Amino acid sequence: MAKPQGIFSPAYKARQIAKTKASRARVAKAVQQQEIGRINAQQRVKPQQASRSSFADEYGILGSETSGTSQAARQAIAQSAEERAFSERQSSADRAYRTQAATTAFERQKELLEPQYTPLPQEAIGGVERLVEEYNKAFGEAKGANEARYQQLLGITDETTGQRAADIRSRSLEERSDLEQGLARTGLSNTTVSPTLTAGSRRREESSLNRLADQMQGTKLGIIERREDQYPDLSALQSSLSYLGEGYGGAGISTLFSALGGINQGTSVDPIPGNFQTTPPGGQAAPSQTQAQILPASSGQKPQRYLGSGVYG
Repeated sequence: MAKPQGIFSPAYKARQIAKTKASRARVAKAVQQQEIGRINAQQRVKPQQASRSSFADEYGILGSETSGTSQAARQAIAQSAEERAFSERQSSADRAYRTQAATTAFERQKELLEPQYTPLPQEAIGGVERLVEEYNKAFGEAKGANEARYQQLLGITDETTGQRAADIRSRSLEERSDLEQGLARTGLSNTTVSPTLTAGSRRREESSLNRLADQMQGTKLGIIERREDQYPDLSALQSSLSYLGEGYGGAGISTLFSALGGINQGTSVDPIPGNFQTTPPGGQAAPSQTQAQILPASSGQKPQRYLGSGVYG
């Protein structure tokens, strides 16, 4: 599958994360500066409040001596309290306004950084399912045709091998028959000459069968190695699904992965298929046609090769 591109690439995601972190850092710094400014303003107000308090105390002391002065002191204290309350309300409103403005700016920047997607319509989901269904159908048909063609080639090879082996045996049998008839005419059929001549004929037959087995093994291995099955183009389907995922965001991604999970991929064809194992007329399981059957020396039997179509050489 092709590497993710666009907003799905790791580089794009890393840039988005870096931008978000930088934005949050700027907002945090702005809030910190506002808090520092508020603390400094409070520290500037405290000396004024202290002077007003001492002034009120002085008026209070004097008020014990004269009632007119006491009334003026109470008015000064009340006015100072109102001013202080007004200043606190104004500072609180200012802090709330600045905090709200910073929060609004942060949310706005967050919206700008995050990509906006449109909802995935039901028609798009149905279209994806149809694409995958059509691809799987074409894949199954192509796989069946490829396997049928492959088995046909192997069957032709087996048939050819068996026919050639039968021809070699037939010629060898005719050769030994001619030798025996010639020996009978000369009166040597019951002598030691007969086994010597027929043994030579059998060696030539075995040599011909071995050459045939090697040749047909090479032919079959060539068919296996050069097998190139043709299937529908998967990259085109993957590209279409990728565009869908990029266009519809989270919903598209979910549909994309669901669709990819339903796609048939690969040929699932064994390099050496099971039909290589056949059973000859005697009922004994035949060895692989690509390997010679070597019997143990202790068995006392002559090593043989399996030539296909239930024929041993």
